[in-house]
Amino acid sequence: MDCGARSPARAARPRSPLVSTRRRRALVGLAAVVPILILFGYVALSIWATITVKGDFYSGLGAGGAYATRWHTELLLILVGVGTGLLVASSAFLWGRALGRATRLALFLGLGAILAPMLAIWLRGARDPILAERNAASFGRSDPVFGRDVGFYVFELPVQRMIVVMVLVVAMVALLGHVAAAFAGRAASGDREDRYRAAGITVRLGRFVFPLAALAIAAGGALVWLGRYGQVYGGDETVAGAGNAARGILIPTWTVGAIAVAVGAVGLALLALPALRWRAAVVSWRTFALVVAGLWGVTTLALVIFATPWWLILGVPTGILAALAFRARGQTAFAPQRDLEQSWQEDGGERRRVLRRPASWSSPVGSWAWIAPPAVLLVAVAILGPVGAALNDAIVLRGSRLQVERPNIQATLDATRAASGIDRAAIVDADYRRGGVTRQAIAQAPASVGSLRFLDLPPTISACSRLQTFNQFYGCHDADVDRYRFGGRPRTVFVLGREIDYSKVPDFQRRHLTYTHGYGLVIAPVDQIDAVGRPDWLAGYIPQRGLDPPPVHPELYFGATEAPWAIVNTNQPVFDGLTTRQVQWDGGTGIRVGSGLHRLAVTKFLGGLPYVGGGRQVWNATSGRPAGPDSRVLLYRDIRQRAVEMYPFLSFDSDPYYASAAGRIWIMVAAYAASDRYPYAVRFGGTSYMRAAGVLAVDAYSGETHLYRLDEREPITTTWQRVYPELFAPLSAMPAALRAHLRYGEDLFNLQSAALERFHVTSVDTLYTNDEAWAPTEEAYGPGVEGQRIISPARYTYAVLPGERRERFLTIRSYKPAVRGRGIGFSGWLAIDSDPGRFGRMTVLRFLQSAANPLDSLDTFTSNVARDPELSAQIGVRREQVLRGNTIVVPVGKGLLYTQPLYLDSPGDSLPSLWQVVVSFGDGQVYAAPTFAEALDAALAGGAETPPGTRPPPGASIPELL
Repeated sequence: MDCGARSPARAARPRSPLVSTRRRRALVGLAAVVPILILFGYVALSIWATITVKGDFYSGLGAGGAYATRWHTELLLILVGVGTGLLVASSAFLWGRALGRATRLALFLGLGAILAPMLAIWLRGARDPILAERNAASFGRSDPVFGRDVGFYVFELPVQRMIVVMVLVVAMVALLGHVAAAFAGRAASGDREDRYRAAGITVRLGRFVFPLAALAIAAGGALVWLGRYGQVYGGDETVAGAGNAARGILIPTWTVGAIAVAVGAVGLALLALPALRWRAAVVSWRTFALVVAGLWGVTTLALVIFATPWWLILGVPTGILAALAFRARGQTAFAPQRDLEQSWQEDGGERRRVLRRPASWSSPVGSWAWIAPPAVLLVAVAILGPVGAALNDAIVLRGSRLQVERPNIQATLDATRAASGIDRAAIVDADYRRGGVTRQAIAQAPASVGSLRFLDLPPTISACSRLQTFNQFYGCHDADVDRYRFGGRPRTVFVLGREIDYSKVPDFQRRHLTYTHGYGLVIAPVDQIDAVGRPDWLAGYIPQRGLDPPPVHPELYFGATEAPWAIVNTNQPVFDGLTTRQVQWDGGTGIRVGSGLHRLAVTKFLGGLPYVGGGRQVWNATSGRPAGPDSRVLLYRDIRQRAVEMYPFLSFDSDPYYASAAGRIWIMVAAYAASDRYPYAVRFGGTSYMRAAGVLAVDAYSGETHLYRLDEREPITTTWQRVYPELFAPLSAMPAALRAHLRYGEDLFNLQSAALERFHVTSVDTLYTNDEAWAPTEEAYGPGVEGQRIISPARYTYAVLPGERRERFLTIRSYKPAVRGRGIGFSGWLAIDSDPGRFGRMTVLRFLQSAANPLDSLDTFTSNVARDPELSAQIGVRREQVLRGNTIVVPVGKGLLYTQPLYLDSPGDSLPSLWQVVVSFGDGQVYAAPTFAEALDAALAGGAETPPGTRPPPGASIPELL
């Protein structure tokens, strides 16, 4: 007999249903748990890889402490978010046996799955605002409504709002979850035997509904309270904060309303106690109505006292409700048998008659009715504030806006000038006049005359791309104005970086391992061209020539345009200059590829999982063929990417630029401290407050990164330096050779110049009438006789300001009267210094509109070019071949010198060449010649008078004078 054989009886025995159910449940649970574990494992791997790689990145730059602060704070906030979400979700187990085990578990898992990740992500994103709020510096200036320091609005208010909104969302999600669980429990208790259980569920639901509803209503009231502070910023260009209606109606209404809502929320929370809830449930509708009328009446009285008598109208619903309640006091809670309502119900096959007592004022309200009054009050006060302010503006206020809002307009004027920084400008009256440009003045202002740009930006970039790249993979993407010393004298020049054009390198190997860097700088003077009308290069070529001292490493591994990550020090040839050869990078800031887990972290950070998608390419590339453990990964090679990664709390200028100093090539970009929440300050481009926080400098070869702080008193920068001291360096630590290339940021200059258009005045009446408003000058630019009218951009130029003798490197913008037809000359100039010892000093030049024979503005000068008979005829012959360049005007002596280049552009050639240079002294006359020297000579001979005793020796030419 085979003992191992199963008997027929045993084989035929059916499996236990209980065993099959358990197995199915186990399989279902396993199928649900495994994807969750995989997801958590992938998230953990991603976090570990990010911390590992970024930790190496920051440590290589000497800022490891800053990154440690970041990820420690993030981890703490994530844990707080997850813990808070799970704590709220654990309230599911407070139901006890009132709900089934499955329902309680489903409620816990549902709330936890929603709240824990939501709060973790929310708090993680609030890392920097929370750190800033805990380290906030004072602005030393308060708003005129609440007397709060500006720092409260910049640092504290956003965090407070975030926390309140978070509490509101958590309370609403938890409330909905418990209500849904109660309905599910009641649905499972629908038969007659479980009716008592269903009633118990309803009773226990109050333990959750009332405190959660109270918490949500209190959070809504807190938002109303905080909303008062939001009234002091925003607005329009006349009153950029709270006007009289907001200060007299809206803010007091929201103050009283928020307090009333808070009191109602406290009362609602007390109903979580069973004894109080039972007493509230048996209160009659008449008593309920009287209580609501009394609370609304007290609130109305407070609104009348602290806001406006007009809120007496809110007493009407109070009186109506109270009158109805008193009128119904004779009603009884017990109706006669004949007055009972009857209906029929089927119960177990039997038809039963059901009698119901009709509702009356004496009927009990039930406990749920008490949620409505504070909720309705919250909605009412949120609406009443803006509506009351709007009606007050439309009906009550009388007189002009200037009469009504004078204090608020004054606050807007003062705050806008302070927030934009134009209140620190020195006001100088310009006394330039016709005939002020002389040969002697030209000889005494070589740098200023050399800043006159008859080499324009687009032709320079085109010429560099055609003549200085030497390879299809190089490109000249942008040209920036800077100053250098060549031949012992300062020159205003265009500086271009010869960078890799990655749009032409699509494949993985060449994009990340072969074409790893650009090469050298190209420099051309703005006032000098060669014999065929193209840039006369002062520096460029391969190998690098023309820079003094020459850069030790002309390779550009880091740049000013978008560049992908790169792996260097591989065993494959790398494109370098003109050839492909073996190149070793020794910058010292790269991330080591490594082996084992470190290689896994690098692969996950750069591409994903090994052997999957992009991760497969990175994993294979770092296997020793071609990159090995000693290879280095270069991250955030574009200075904009690096700025956003390292300094996400600052904003940066849109125009980074290259600079060569002390044998090194740097990329530099201005960093700003900015905010849109400065009380009563007008916003320009969405920003009301902006300051030069510092300058970010990155070594183009090594990636060494520094943010040199420019203003030690600026509060936003001070706050962030308290948070991340490793990320900042004093300006004194910047090498002197690099400091000589500081440029005032264009974005900050544009904001300040926009603010100056209306707010250069200090009188409220003048600001309101707008009679003395300025507008930026316009010029004719582009193809054709007329060109296109564009707003004159800001200019970097050397100039001597009135009352000074030294030529300084300035950023200048010119203005004209904003009122059309009011004069032909300038109304003002804004000039800001970029010299290291005077960096950021602001000067406003005022041109008197009443002056006799005013000098032409840029608008008038470019119109004169088109009106000149001879020149317009020559342009008309060439028609669309003519390109009008940008117009430059600089002070020379007691006058102004204007220049505009004209180019010829052939359709078959992307290299426009200089054709004519137009020169004027602002007296309505224009002079054109193929070269600047000839045009200037003609202007001096025919336009301006030379004062006695200043005539140069006979035979002296303009080139000799220059």
